[in-house]
Amino acid sequence: MGGNESVEVTAGIWGFLVLFGLALACWFLFRSMNAHLRKMTFTEREQSVGAREADSAPRGDDDPIGSAQH
Repeated sequence: MGGNESVEVTAGIWGFLVLFGLALACWFLFRSMNAHLRKMTFTEREQSVGAREADSAPRGDDDPIGSAQH
């Protein structure tokens, strides 16, 4: 047994590249998820406003749409 043996083990450049790739993939995933959630929230808000406007619109007795298009 020699006294000059190194017991230090590091991940090296390959470990850094793998970790960096995983972090980059997570960043893109979170960015995409955030965009989808914003779009879904906007669509739900738009639908609820449209439903409220449709409920409050005046309707005729024999016209189910509420607008006279003769």
